[in-house]
Amino acid sequence: MTKSQIETIHSAPLIQGFTLTQSASSMIKTGIADALYSQSLSLTQLAKETQLSLKNLARFLRLLKLQNLVQKTGAYYTLTPSSAPLARKHPESITYSTLMHEHILYLSWQELPYCLQDHRLGFEKKFNSPLYEYLKKTPEQLEIFKGWMKESHRDWIIPILNQFNFNHFNTIIDIGGSEGHLCQHLLHQYPQLKANLIDDPMVLKTVKNPYPNRLFLSPGSIFEPPPIQGDIYILSRVLLNWSDEMALKILNSIYSQMPPSSQLLIIDFINDDSNPQSMSPLVDINLMVLFGTQTRSLGEFSRLLTQSQFQVSEVLTHPSTVSLIVATPN
Repeated sequence: MTKSQIETIHSAPLIQGFTLTQSASSMIKTGIADALYSQSLSLTQLAKETQLSLKNLARFLRLLKLQNLVQKTGAYYTLTPSSAPLARKHPESITYSTLMHEHILYLSWQELPYCLQDHRLGFEKKFNSPLYEYLKKTPEQLEIFKGWMKESHRDWIIPILNQFNFNHFNTIIDIGGSEGHLCQHLLHQYPQLKANLIDDPMVLKTVKNPYPNRLFLSPGSIFEPPPIQGDIYILSRVLLNWSDEMALKILNSIYSQMPPSSQLLIIDFINDDSNPQSMSPLVDINLMVLFGTQTRSLGEFSRLLTQSQFQVSEVLTHPSTVSLIVATPN
């Protein structure tokens, strides 16, 4: 084999990486992942359960075996440790994360060269609409987006929340908290807590509230939240969607209603080029193509907080995902 042939083989993941995402999402959409979860099936059994073409399924399974997404023992197929989370029943399922990457993110990234030329949004060029307007018009993609947010909350937000002690607080105000996953996690962990979830009225209509006596839904805007006082104010993955100008409006609005003894928690990605495990560079480009915004360094967060009359009192970090900035009003 020539050097050129070897280099071509080695470059295959570079140019064919999309096939892995498409294979994984196809396993979800066709029911293969769910059918093989916790059981082994023959080709005939799997074709019957998924109602797929026997011939084409056999061809697809050959590829999945090559991609280490299924394994074959005798005549029976099972999921691999890598593909098991594709099943919806898996406790750490990545079903919606996979579907989000397969459609919205994949198509938005196709416009990355366009984004790199100026400040226009790849998503809007591809879909002729801002992301949230598009989601309102496409219920299937909205469901995927919500599922992705829930899965990423489990994988990114809960680990950093668990580093902060909420035992000495009574009331949290979650601003822009969407369907309330953060509030519900904290209410489960800390029985003394009560929470106010502030978001758009249309968002709050979809919230399933298992704590009706402790979790209060408060319609409002992140730019003008209702004047509700608490011990802890939380902005979880909110500021990354906005420019510095709009982020300052959010912070100034919160400052204007906070009691002097309260604290602000900002949960977000922090740029740190010295950390090779950080997801921030990837998230940064996701933000570029989706919203035209960017991740920030700790210094950039500190400047925003100083301009809105806060001071940073503590920073809790995670090796690869989000960090937690604790700020107090001056």
